[in-house]
Amino acid sequence: MDIIPGRDRPLTARQRRELDESEHLEDLKLLRELDDAGRVPGVVVENLDEALAYIRGLEHEAYLDE
Repeated sequence: MDIIPGRDRPLTARQRRELDESEHLEDLKLLRELDDAGRVPGVVVENLDEALAYIRGLEHEAYLDE
């Protein structure tokens, strides 16, 4: 939640610098975007078993090893 400016509390200069220097920044941005998308009322989503099966299937995806 903290990577989006203007939320409940702004980041300190140190926190912003650490975030900007993080090798995981793009992953964090994507996670933030997906989290927001998952909070839209009325959106059709998979059930828990289907979601877990999808996630488990990702372990065989070669592109994730990069």
